[in-house]
Amino acid sequence: MADELKQVSFSGHETFPLRYGWLKKGIDAVESQPNIFNDDNAMTLLGVGKNMVRSIKYWCLATKVLEEKEREGRVSNGLCVSKLGKSLFSDEGYDPFVEDIQTLWLIHWQLTSIQDRATTWYWAFSCIHENEFTKSSLLLALNRWIAVNGFKKASEATLERDIDCFLHSYASRKTNGAVVPEDSLDCPLAELRLIRQSDDLAVYSFNRGPQPTLPDGVVLFAVLDWWSRSSEGVQTLSLYDIAHAAGAPGRVFKLDEVSLVARLEKFEELTRGRIVYDETAGLKQLLRRESMTATEALRTAYRRTRQLAGRK
Repeated sequence: MADELKQVSFSGHETFPLRYGWLKKGIDAVESQPNIFNDDNAMTLLGVGKNMVRSIKYWCLATKVLEEKEREGRVSNGLCVSKLGKSLFSDEGYDPFVEDIQTLWLIHWQLTSIQDRATTWYWAFSCIHENEFTKSSLLLALNRWIAVNGFKKASEATLERDIDCFLHSYASRKTNGAVVPEDSLDCPLAELRLIRQSDDLAVYSFNRGPQPTLPDGVVLFAVLDWWSRSSEGVQTLSLYDIAHAAGAPGRVFKLDEVSLVARLEKFEELTRGRIVYDETAGLKQLLRRESMTATEALRTAYRRTRQLAGRK
């Protein structure tokens, strides 16, 4: 965990927000050719321009559906599809064409719960305490955070482009108060409605609350994933940490504490008693009675949505 926190990145997306189909495109390409992103013919093979090739690679790595293979000396062995990437986006995966909104919530979690690649995404959801902000206030606050933590300083232009890309990922672009459909289609995370833009286009705000489109199974996946990274081997997690710690589900999903508790109380049924929420003796905490992995939670999440939709 400590090594993760030392790594920051404020570029790589080439100013393009994530687009529909890019993760699937990247995974399919790497499965057929692990060094595709180093190939001179990558533009032809992927059917996009040079900058978009780089952007697809960035988003696939930032969402952790692709992973870098171990290097042999200084030679890169290319990329490989992660276990999560195969589970979600292979042809036999849970949701290869992103037809289920819970897949977008999972992508959001992957981007924002660790700061190593999409640092601004992580920082914005975990380290900003104000609910309303502007581009300029984000830039000032981000510069301050970088300095306080001793990270390598990025140029103002780099940070401005990163902030623009972040905002365009979540807030549907507007012109004179009207949403531009062709722009919003390029940014699937805008469907989550986690960030609102004011009618005068100057002010943005987080949408904090119960998040009705967020499935309980995704919350379970996120809690178990964060638990394994932040407190491996510990059998309890406090409500306070789940709600307020940097990179934790409460922060990343912008759930208010009442809504978060309502989600945690459903874990006993979801996990068949393996993970339960308990408030005995005034201690509000999650208890792990039996081990359960995030991978199992993911399977539970998609099985549950299929059941609710009346499918097998």
